[in-house]
Amino acid sequence: MIFGAVPSVSNFDRLGSIPVEIAKSKAGLQSKKACRTLDDITIVSPLGSGTTEPLSKALKEVCAFAAIPLAQPCPLKEKAFINETKGVVLGSGFNTEKSEWFLTQEKADKHVQRILPAANKSLIDLKETQKVTGVRNVPSSKGFPGHR
Repeated sequence: MIFGAVPSVSNFDRLGSIPVEIAKSKAGLQSKKACRTLDDITIVSPLGSGTTEPLSKALKEVCAFAAIPLAQPCPLKEKAFINETKGVVLGSGFNTEKSEWFLTQEKADKHVQRILPAANKSLIDLKETQKVTGVRNVPSSKGFPGHR
């Protein structure tokens, strides 16, 4: 696989999905309950449901068997972590104990820098609209009081 080539991302995406799909099957997890964006895997489940732990265990086993290294857990829970109630995924933070989502400072600054030029105009073109909306990927705060 040639890094930087046009098909590299889709090739990596296909390759990266294989251990995740095997682990989901091994854990008896429905596909729609776990999301993956390239090398980030997220799963959200009700407290005490026992849903996330089997997937975490199965993914570790599958990756160990296939000699695929997993990232070491990050003490700040900003990138790699397992079975946590607080953390950051793709620049969007979550705290399940408080039922809230938030943006990291870096991502919030990026939003402001993209929004301010557009906010001072009465009309913006398609390219400017795409710049403003392109950085927004935090999950919906619907049903999460205290959204920041």
